[in-house]
Amino acid sequence: MTLLPTGIGFSATFISALTSVGEHFEGHSKLMALSFLTFGSGCGGITLPFLLHFLIEEFGWRGCLLITGGLMANIAPFFAVCRQLSVSVQQITENKSDELNTEAKPEGDGFTKSLRALGKNKVYLTHVVAMCCTLPVINSSLVFMIDFLKTQGFDSETAILLYLYSQIATTVFALVPSLCKKYIPHTSVLIIPAYFTLIGSSVTAFLPHADTYAQFVVLLVCLEMTLGVSITTISMTTMKVVGLKDYSAGLGVLMTLIGISGSIAGPIVGLFVDLTGSYTKPFYGMSAGLGLAAGLFVLAAAIKQKSKSKQLDNDDDITEVVGAVNPAFSI
Repeated sequence: MTLLPTGIGFSATFISALTSVGEHFEGHSKLMALSFLTFGSGCGGITLPFLLHFLIEEFGWRGCLLITGGLMANIAPFFAVCRQLSVSVQQITENKSDELNTEAKPEGDGFTKSLRALGKNKVYLTHVVAMCCTLPVINSSLVFMIDFLKTQGFDSETAILLYLYSQIATTVFALVPSLCKKYIPHTSVLIIPAYFTLIGSSVTAFLPHADTYAQFVVLLVCLEMTLGVSITTISMTTMKVVGLKDYSAGLGVLMTLIGISGSIAGPIVGLFVDLTGSYTKPFYGMSAGLGLAAGLFVLAAAIKQKSKSKQLDNDDDITEVVGAVNPAFSI
């Protein structure tokens, strides 16, 4: 029973962290901050098992949980010092307008309005489906990775070491999306995960056929590179697609659906492993899922580009009409 509130707390903390960081920074610094957030969580994921092992050896399970709870309690004062900075004049005006119309609107109208806007956003919906085909698939492969490596002839220590290399790759490559946007500013945030997801699809298909230690290292690093990039682009892409106003609702819906997909994907992969008696066909299935995700990312980018071009055409038409009515506005 204690696992349920623990999971709820972790989920709320993760989404709150992404939302607060997204609202606290502006421009390229926002993308860099989100990347460092993912990088920091990856570093914690690497060091925490060693810390927990030490605490259990020294203080037992009860003492370990008390100390861990005390460390996590520091999240509250860190969040308390955060304040929203990236509020434009237009957003302030909208907030004032909302305050004037408070009596005419129900209290929950803001959230329901965001949900309706998200439901009409084709780019966001395509992005959600793509992410639900990416993260659950990769995480499912990680659940069985140690056992898979053992079936390939590695002992437990070597399998754990390979798994550690993959986790380090996840952490390091979490910074890649922000670097891509910094040095290649015209790159779409939807094309970045498409490219790396396609790499992950190819790597997953080749994993059952790897023979040497070096091959497994390279393939696992490339697979975890896809995971690191995908985790970072969750917040970046959602921010770009839905905007700051609907960011909290969009991220919450996305993370909820990813969690549901993850709870389904793991048992499905396990069932296929039991039915086939090997990991080859399940890895092929996961490769197909990642390939589908890459195609959906490209589709979302195409829809977004088409919408942007249509908006520019409409702006040009408005300019021509205004110029015809008042020549002073023509260029």
